[in-house]
Formats: sequence, C-alpha cells, structure tokens
Amino acid sequence: MFYLIVIAGFLAGLLAGTFGVGGGAITIPFLIFMLKLPLPIAIGTNLLIVSFNSFIAMLVHASQKTTNWKGTLMGISGALTTVIGNFIFIRLANAGLLKYVVGSVFVILSFLLWFKVDGYREPTLKMLIITGALMGIYSALVGKGGASLAIPLLIALFNVRTKDAIKATVTATPIVAGTAALEKLLYGFCSVSVALSFIPFMVLGSFLGAKIMKRSPSNTLKMAYSAFLFFIGISIILF
Repeated sequence: MFYLIVIAGFLAGLLAGTFGVGGGAITIPFLIFMLKLPLPIAIGTNLLIVSFNSFIAMLVHASQKTTNWKGTLMGISGALTTVIGNFIFIRLANAGLLKYVVGSVFVILSFLLWFKVDGYREPTLKMLIITGALMGIYSALVGKGGASLAIPLLIALFNVRTKDAIKATVTATPIVAGTAALEKLLYGFCSVSVALSFIPFMVLGSFLGAKIMKRSPSNTLKMAYSAFLFFIGISIILF
C-alpha cells in the first residue's frame, strides 16, 4: 500500500503544480477506492491533503514567478463562504446523496471547460471576489481546494486566459482549502495520519508540475484538465 501512496502523492503534486489546483481529483478517488474510506471521511481528509499540497505548489510557483498575488482576495472571499458549503455537505452526507452531487459537479465542469475557447483577459478584483465566493462553497462541499471550479469559471464566464486563471488560483487555493479543512477537522471528518503520509511525495510532483505549466500552451492545459475532470466525475458516480 505504501508504494500506492507514493504514486498518488506524486501525481497529486504534479496536478497541483501543473494546473494550480490542490490535487483532489487524484487523491479523492484514491482514498475512496484504494484506502476504502467512507466518502465523507475521504472528502475531509482530502481537504487536509489539499491544504498542504496547494501551499507547496504556491511556493513553487512563487519561486518561478508564475503567481498573481491578487488571487489572495479570491482566497479570502472563498474562506468566508466555506461555512455555507459545510452546511450543505453535512446534510447531503446524511442523506446519502454526496457521491452523485460530487461526481456530477466534476462532469459539468469538464464540459464547461472543454467547449470554451481560451480567454483573452486578465482577472479583475471583481471577477476574483465573485469566483472566490463560489469557490469556497464548492471546496467545502466536494472536498477539493476549489481551483477546479475557479479556473473553469474564470475562463468560461469572464474570458480570462487559462494561464492567468491558474496564476491567480494558485494563491487562493491554500486559503480556501485550509479554512474548509479546519471546519471538517472540527466536525471529525478527517484522518490526519493518512493526510500526512502524502506530503513528502507531493513536493516532488509540485516541482515538476510547475515546470510543465510554465512551458505548456494555455489551450493544451485547458483541454487536458477538462478530460481529466470528466473521467474522475464518471468514476465517482459509477463506483
């Protein structure tokens, strides 16, 4: 099982570095299908993993000057709305509807991103605050850092370039994920020991992913991320 954690941790770091996300699209399926954690616990544990992973990715991006520090406003906006997401999360978990909601969100986002032509604008403060508010609800609800919602929204709704969306989201994700993870920890939905086992291998993946992001065409990043979201969404719904 250890070697699987090594692989999952590295891939999550790679995803975080490449797309400016927390890596939850890798770790949530791993926690559910390989470690057999119940979905609510997997989501809470993943938020803790994402908090560490996205912070590492932010430091790596900062070192190569591929961050937009205005994204911290998006993070603060999202941190305030995680309370709403956690409120919905608890009720869906109790009703047994969580996996259908989480899987459907992944699939919808994949189509939203796939058919949208890459943007041409830089994000404004208004765009970041609106996107951040939605990002916080989404993060607490599905157990991800929120970047997998924020990036498609910035591209599809505000015509922001993919790379510029990633640069802003890189600085927002640790703030949003950290706030949502703290709330999950207080509710008892986290396995701290499992989360900590992923961290060393995420660092390696984040360094490589940041290099890939810097050198890859913006539209290529958009299409690859869209396909990945669709695959994960279907997997969660079916299994």
